[in-house]
Amino acid sequence: MDFNESNNPSVDRLVTMYDTLKSLGILPTELERDASVLSVIKSFNSLFKDQAWVLNNYLPLACCEEAVMLALSEKFSQAEDVLIKGVDEGLSLFMQHLSTAKEFEKRSNILSNAKELQLQKNYGAVVPLLLIAIDGISNDISNLGLFAQESNIGVWDSICQYDDAFTYLQKNFLTKSRTKTNFDEIFVPFRNGILHGRDVNYANASVSAKCWNILFVLRTWYRDKKDESYKRRKLDAEQHVSKENEELTNYLQKFDKRENDLLFIERTGASEVANTFFDSWQQKQWGKIVPHMYHLVGKHRGKSAKEVKETFDNFELLEFKCLGGRCDTPSSVVLDVYVAISVRAEREEHQIELWLNYSSDDLLPLPINHPDGSWGILQNSLSKILFGRV
Repeated sequence: MDFNESNNPSVDRLVTMYDTLKSLGILPTELERDASVLSVIKSFNSLFKDQAWVLNNYLPLACCEEAVMLALSEKFSQAEDVLIKGVDEGLSLFMQHLSTAKEFEKRSNILSNAKELQLQKNYGAVVPLLLIAIDGISNDISNLGLFAQESNIGVWDSICQYDDAFTYLQKNFLTKSRTKTNFDEIFVPFRNGILHGRDVNYANASVSAKCWNILFVLRTWYRDKKDESYKRRKLDAEQHVSKENEELTNYLQKFDKRENDLLFIERTGASEVANTFFDSWQQKQWGKIVPHMYHLVGKHRGKSAKEVKETFDNFELLEFKCLGGRCDTPSSVVLDVYVAISVRAEREEHQIELWLNYSSDDLLPLPINHPDGSWGILQNSLSKILFGRV
């Protein structure tokens, strides 16, 4: 199956990451194992679909890896033996999971009997039971049996990548017409030939294991389908975060490329906020100060205006002038301001560093000029005036 973002974004991102790290020669040892897993996922179904094998959550990974290595060396007979052994190993876990899916749990007696017959190597009895169970379960899940030509078990973003391989299996084995009686031994699950008595010599470990494996795939699909909407929401959230990170990077790069702090500050709106603050203080318009104070973001406007009045009303602002400024961080600036005030009819002159932070409504720092940010004045930068007296 093609690995593309529309079908398998999770695998696609992992493949890209591992390939990039490997090409750079910096793939960590602890990730080499994960890279090996992806190699199995990418090659298993294309290697084994002609033998009616499909990757799923119950075939042990170690067996799949060994089988892939053997197949790549054209040792398909040995690879099949490994996969048959893998089915036996995965059977216990599959049986444990019956109770977590009602369509499977309803047939627990049939499947338990099939497991006992499997252990007895009574494959002639196992195979028909499994084919019956597969048809019934798939009908209960999707109202369309797997043995119908138009049935579809497509699922979005499955790690096992079984969609195309299973469609191939349906067309070439499960739904294939078998109109002539065949006494030669078969090693793939020709469902119509077996149940209609045309393929007589089907009772072997290979056909039995592949029938169990079809159930494994069906159970994997059942879980994947249940998780599909969650995975889509998760991907949407990740893409949203990725887009936000790209925006942040863009604004940080613009900050790094600035040539003159004063010109940059003028274009950020920080000076305008500072002028609005000082004008409102001078005119005693306390409510206009509230939106520009960092510590008052999100607080009640009326109560905050009262707090501002109590803080600033004792200090009459006579004049102010911005003398310069600098960018302190990508989300803050410092303005050098001359301030003249009157306190108890006495004139005082101060040169202060007025700090302004650029942040979200939740006070999270944002790069300057980010559309979701706004300026907030740090009241502590006025402490020399407001609190620096007895």
